[in-house]
Amino acid sequence: MEKNKQVQESGDNSQQFMANTVIVNNNGLTEQQVRAIINSEITKTLEKNQLVANDIAQKRLNDFENVLIPKLVKTEMLDLFKEPAVQILFKSAQKTAICSERKLDYELLSELLIHRTKENNINKNVAISNAVEIIDKLTEDALLGLTIYHAVVSFSPISGNINDGFKVLDNLFGKILNNSCLPNDDEWIENLEINRIISLNTLGSTKKMSDFWFEKFVSYSQIWIKKDSDEFKQIHKEFIEKDIPMDMIIDNPLDKNFKTLKILEKGQLDNLVFTRTMNKLGKNTIIQVKITDEQKKVIESIFDNKNFKHNGNNNEKVLFEKKLNEFNNLRIINEWWNKNITKFSIRVNSVGRVIAHTNVKNIDPNLPDLD
Repeated sequence: MEKNKQVQESGDNSQQFMANTVIVNNNGLTEQQVRAIINSEITKTLEKNQLVANDIAQKRLNDFENVLIPKLVKTEMLDLFKEPAVQILFKSAQKTAICSERKLDYELLSELLIHRTKENNINKNVAISNAVEIIDKLTEDALLGLTIYHAVVSFSPISGNINDGFKVLDNLFGKILNNSCLPNDDEWIENLEINRIISLNTLGSTKKMSDFWFEKFVSYSQIWIKKDSDEFKQIHKEFIEKDIPMDMIIDNPLDKNFKTLKILEKGQLDNLVFTRTMNKLGKNTIIQVKITDEQKKVIESIFDNKNFKHNGNNNEKVLFEKKLNEFNNLRIINEWWNKNITKFSIRVNSVGRVIAHTNVKNIDPNLPDLD
């Protein structure tokens, strides 16, 4: 499985530019120059292919251009066409655009071109090139199903509080769903197979979404520190001795009789910083201090303590899924996943991951890039 990403909510203040605005890049190409390059390529493409439906092809290529240019302006990527590899990939993107009238395809092709300039990995570049060639061959249901699958297995919330974390995930899946009807037959799976994006093993199966997240989001589901217990008192003592803020321990939203960690999983410890207030010359200054190795060991010991894995009632999964289903979009995805995904053992290849991640980044640009 691909390394997890951390989900971030989108901002409301992103800048937008009109498509015909001339933006001058002092170190590179202007919008007018880029449009001239694209229009020249459009002419060459039409002449080379000698299509009977030339007017339709012209319109689709112009529509593609009018999606691509604003994205380049917004992301300050007008110099994209200085890279020969991108110019070659653009020719391939034009061929795909000619075969499609979906705006979404133009958006994804644009995002793939932009992503190509950021990527130096040969295998990922091959995946991007292959993705450009088949974007128009995916049904809307196939793209939606693929994107949901990728989001479920690849994204994690940042917050260690399950209420906050599920709220962020619910918001993300609400954007992905966008009031769409989820596919309830297997045609979308067949479409992904035909396009060699996934492979299936019908003899295997996939975990329920709630079970998968239960194992993945450790502090939400597998840390149960009994309030006023000897274990909690010992943790309190160690936190004081190692100067670890006590707000790293929070009430467990699944059961008020327990505490849990504010950190979702051990992997977050490497980048953890604590906020401190220092007095300098009579003025309070807030600074951030990176976690020490000793502090890290104390918190890791909580993750590793088998006594904290269960609440003693053997109902941890029930409480976890009940909380998940309190969020409408997560409930919808959970029910769909358990009905339509668990019956297969699905493997998404690198082309599928590129397409799915490109789509979800197109939906929410503030999400992290694909590793």
